[in-house]
Amino acid sequence: MSNTINYSEEEIRQIAKGITSGLTIAQATNTDPQTLEALYSLAYKYYTVEDYANAETIFQALCMYKHDEEKYWLGLAGCRQALEKYQQAIDGYSMAGLASQLKNPLPFFYASQCFLKMGNKEGAVGSLQSLLTMGDDNNSEHRLCKEKAMEILKLLEENKN
Repeated sequence: MSNTINYSEEEIRQIAKGITSGLTIAQATNTDPQTLEALYSLAYKYYTVEDYANAETIFQALCMYKHDEEKYWLGLAGCRQALEKYQQAIDGYSMAGLASQLKNPLPFFYASQCFLKMGNKEGAVGSLQSLLTMGDDNNSEHRLCKEKAMEILKLLEENKN
């Protein structure tokens, strides 16, 4: 039994047409949402046992299949941060921010940590200042994120002198 999927030329054209019209690969190929959720669960399990390399591989595939899903990008970026691939993690957090339509400040907070690990205080300050304009102050997680950001900004300003 072969594990390859054989699409006809017409099916490939329809998939390409769907993707170019704005569908995700998952939508264009009619990938079952339960399949994506099962893969997410597996990637998350790898992440929680600190098998970041395997988790990264699965999160990367999920991001390709459904590029507009914030939690997939957060998972990918978190793996890359844990693997000390800081610039790639920042890129992933940026994509998570875009997937949230810039409504969630958390990806930018995590990106600021990566900037600091890379010794880029200017990048960290930019991320932290940006996140202060995002989120919902009625959301306790967003509010806490902003409070932490303000504390870090204050510390960075004090250490400047």
